[in-house]
Amino acid sequence: NKSAACYLLASQSVTSASVNNSFQNDGNNKNNNFFHPAYNQTVYKLTLRDEQNVEDVLYTKVLDPYWNVTKIITHKFKCDPHVTYFIITSCLAKPHEKSPSQGKVEIAMVRNA
Repeated sequence: NKSAACYLLASQSVTSASVNNSFQNDGNNKNNNFFHPAYNQTVYKLTLRDEQNVEDVLYTKVLDPYWNVTKIITHKFKCDPHVTYFIITSCLAKPHEKSPSQGKVEIAMVRNA
């Protein structure tokens, strides 16, 4: 039973809420200010794709706003040498803070279904 080779891609995209709100004027002028943190807010999206056909999306996860993917690596543990794991690190970096305030590590295993 050979495991399938996969790619885990991280990409940034503009949230639909910020696109919709950028065309409305609610009186506080943040929607007309390109430098305001709420304007063109982006989120990271993780996409798992098959090596044989990268057009096929096997799994998608959208991170919460202000969470940024910092690193994605693959790893095999000694106790489970036949399985490859994705280790994803991310941090919470809000626009008004000088440095990230939180971080997390997620471990994902891809299984053949």
